[in-house]
Amino acid sequence: MTCRSLAFGLGAALAFFPADNFGIIIMSLLNRLTNQHFWQDVTAYLLGPNLNVLQPLLLPNQRAAFAEPLIKVDATHALVVVGIYAAVFLAVSMVLTARRDVLQ
Repeated sequence: MTCRSLAFGLGAALAFFPADNFGIIIMSLLNRLTNQHFWQDVTAYLLGPNLNVLQPLLLPNQRAAFAEPLIKVDATHALVVVGIYAAVFLAVSMVLTARRDVLQ
């Protein structure tokens, strides 16, 4: 059971980051179609783009390798977003571990 759970978790993690970065393109298209600034604001709260923007924010003369949020964010905002995602992932993993149906 452990191998399947590990494989599923790894697969989900590997799929989440590119999907999160691809969301920037979708949000940009929705912004252009609807002319609503809301779609740009949402990108400031996605995990992948905030992880991408941390390098240029914390290290001078660096560029982000992948998608960045569509609005300007500072290092504090990016670190808070990453911390909130980490806390949520930790809580979910603890709840799932505590509610295991395998008792061995």
